[in-house]
Amino acid sequence: QHWLWSMPPAKAEKAAGAASFAELLAAGAFALLLLPFGPIFWWILYLSLVILCRRFWSLEAALIGYAFWYLVFDSKVGESGARRSHWVRRWRCWKYLRGYFNLTAQVAEPLAPGGRYILGYHPHGVVSVGAFIGFGTDAAGLSTICPGLDFRLCTLPVNFKVPFIREVVTALGIIDSSRKAIAKQLRKDGSVVVIVVGGAREALEAHPGSSRIHLVTRKGFVREALLAGASLVPCYAFGENEVYDTLVPRGFLTRATRFLQKRGLLTYGYSMPIFWGTVPFTDKQFVGGIQPKRQNIALTLGRPLPIPALTRFEEEGRLEIVFKRRLKKESEFYPFGFEGQAARNGIGMIVKRGTRDPSAAWGVASLERGMLVTTVAGKDVTTMAYGEIEELIDNAGTPLTVTFTDGLVATWHSQYMEELQRVHDSHAL
Repeated sequence: QHWLWSMPPAKAEKAAGAASFAELLAAGAFALLLLPFGPIFWWILYLSLVILCRRFWSLEAALIGYAFWYLVFDSKVGESGARRSHWVRRWRCWKYLRGYFNLTAQVAEPLAPGGRYILGYHPHGVVSVGAFIGFGTDAAGLSTICPGLDFRLCTLPVNFKVPFIREVVTALGIIDSSRKAIAKQLRKDGSVVVIVVGGAREALEAHPGSSRIHLVTRKGFVREALLAGASLVPCYAFGENEVYDTLVPRGFLTRATRFLQKRGLLTYGYSMPIFWGTVPFTDKQFVGGIQPKRQNIALTLGRPLPIPALTRFEEEGRLEIVFKRRLKKESEFYPFGFEGQAARNGIGMIVKRGTRDPSAAWGVASLERGMLVTTVAGKDVTTMAYGEIEELIDNAGTPLTVTFTDGLVATWHSQYMEELQRVHDSHAL
């Protein structure tokens, strides 16, 4: 389990006082209609309506037409983030849901209005309740704490295929977690893309009293921030792992179950943890309960981390490629199989994208987005102006030796981990 990063247990407090009826109603509705059981509920409702409306052909045609419309003509809405509604983000039910968890949000340093950020959310928990309330809605008041910023929570693309509730998800401004959707949002000033970094692997480690983070091998969000010129902001949600009790692999049966969960994760890319909470619309804890427990959740945002200054990085991820021929001018990867962009403030060159065709050069398929060009024909170009590097490559003859390093990504990722650790330790027991 080399990909796990264990932290000391953090503070976890049960919400004080009794929940109001409205808060219990909001928490139960969240579990049944949104997460974790919302997709099942809405698909059963949709199919039931189609069957019940068979005698009323116009209603049945409308239901089938609705599914055809959103699956074919509106399939890109999760990528574009269109139809965001401030009114929906401020529905009173989200305030009651926030009150149920007594959710609070604080920032270590104000985020500059008009800036661009990728905010990493940790830990995943079973369903990332804090991420939904804090960033998927305006209930936590982040629009007041950080004015001039547009928070966009990422979710699985499959959630935009669920009938009816997809319209609410869309109106909340939630986007899908694809690379294209993230890059599109970060082209706009004032965008904050919120990514639950740990994903499904981390969800399986969501146990009360634990703080196990899947981050060591997760660098894709760092590459996206680098290519977008955005800053990184870590966020730790204290109490996220406490809202559900989960199956801890101790005995033979539980270990066998965990083995099957991991096999499902490898096969399908997702595996739901076995969990339980309270009986819906009550605060009665029960093994079969599906409503999250009433638990304080505190969102703590760390300091924004800009792109590190360019320097001679360690030889981590060093790759040397010898280009023996130029590609044709009509090739999208002319002249040498990769496209670059400025690394930082017009200085340096990083790989934006590259071909996977090994005929361009041996090793070119190993290029990663965000890798820094360090030398061209033996000349150090780490801190050279981007235009000069581009001109040097265009005018170079063949064979041409170019070296790349992943040191910039690794350094920034390390800084992010250190800041997340600081945020966690500042509130740990």
